[in-house]
Amino acid sequence: MQEKFKNFIDREKLYRLIEGSVPTNEELDKVLEKAKALKGLSLEDVALLLRVKDKEQIHKIMQVAKYAKEEIYGKRLVLFAPVYTGNVCVNNCLYCAFRRDNKTI
Repeated sequence: MQEKFKNFIDREKLYRLIEGSVPTNEELDKVLEKAKALKGLSLEDVALLLRVKDKEQIHKIMQVAKYAKEEIYGKRLVLFAPVYTGNVCVNNCLYCAFRRDNKTI
């Protein structure tokens, strides 16, 4: 099964995208307008956002993120705090040490 997912993530493509040039204001504005439409962003769009260094551009990203959050979820704050009462779980979440298949705990 491991072999099937070996190339699930193209690391070289991700690094190439992230290591690209710092975006211009026009490039950033184009991605932010797309984000405001609430239809999702492409991998290339997200990589462009990760390359932003300018504080004013970062502020623009934060403003659009706030807009998108409030449009989708409203003005509420949702906290998730799992309560662990033991070290056994029926679920099998790969990120969790308490998952069902982890027999070492």
